[in-house]
Amino acid sequence: MSASRSRGSTKACYNRVLSQHQVQRHSRASGFVLVMAARRVERPLPSCPNDVWAMDFVSDALFNGKRFRALTVVDAYTRECLAIHVDQGIKGEQVVDVMDRLLFERGKPPAKIRVDNVLGWEAAAGKGQQVSLRRT
Repeated sequence: MSASRSRGSTKACYNRVLSQHQVQRHSRASGFVLVMAARRVERPLPSCPNDVWAMDFVSDALFNGKRFRALTVVDAYTRECLAIHVDQGIKGEQVVDVMDRLLFERGKPPAKIRVDNVLGWEAAAGKGQQVSLRRT
């Protein structure tokens, strides 16, 4: 019986809500360093078409297990899909070609290009690659 009481009292202790000050005091007393998460900065919303383009890489597999990647470019204001480039592996030169074609079609570059720099689980495992766009 005493064992079940001690488990119950421990459980009650874990279910107690602590204030931020109590958590910090307990962490210091236990020898832990408490690091607060950085707050995310609000991004301004695009104000007109061709103001911000969003570029992302997505991947999937066919029924036979063969993997493929797609580069997608979307206008953030109108949500219009500007380009989808699909290949088994997308190289930096192909990204530059797609962006050059979009610049030719649209006439002028956007004010900003938003890029997600993480390629999903592959990047988390250290296998990701980052693409940098350069004009020569």
